[in-house]
Amino acid sequence: ASNRSIVIGISGGRATAGARSVSSVKIEIAGESDITAIEAAEQDSPTNRSNLAAIYYAAVPTGTSGNIVVEFTGGTMIRAGIGVWSATDLGGVIDTSGDADDSNADLTSTLTGSQGAIAFYHLYDEGNVSAVSFSNATERYEDLSAAFNDSTDDPAQAGADFTFTSSGSVSVVATLTGDGNDGALIGVAFGRVGENQFVAG
Repeated sequence: ASNRSIVIGISGGRATAGARSVSSVKIEIAGESDITAIEAAEQDSPTNRSNLAAIYYAAVPTGTSGNIVVEFTGGTMIRAGIGVWSATDLGGVIDTSGDADDSNADLTSTLTGSQGAIAFYHLYDEGNVSAVSFSNATERYEDLSAAFNDSTDDPAQAGADFTFTSSGSVSVVATLTGDGNDGALIGVAFGRVGENQFVAG
């Protein structure tokens, strides 16, 4: 569809010491030029930026399948994962909000949007997590151990979204069941097509 966008939630955990961040995200569709996704926001975990959650997006008007390639900077990753949404008539980024904690505390993202805006949330946690739940948002994916499992813990990634039915703010709380550790939550609100929000300074 000519008005289609792809929103990508990204998780990453480091294998060695040092801070990490996403360096590039490309969408590869057969017969088309690679599409470079745009960073909406990234939230690092509190322990020396060892883990991260990020959201990227791109207009993808053609194609039915392809690959999403994520590259990180700062060193080797022990694990990484993505969650993907397809959205139509997606406007620009109008708000971002992240949270991080090195214990099992709830993580909160508070976003402001207008009627019809949509917010996306992505969480990554390095601890031994058995379930994730979101308040005020609809969970779309949850991966607890199948892709992330190793000998010491069961890291988790999860994603959710929320559509604003009226203008205002919403706080989405991600609750971890189990022994969460060194987690990050990022939320991004997108306005309607052609919409922007400005803050006087």
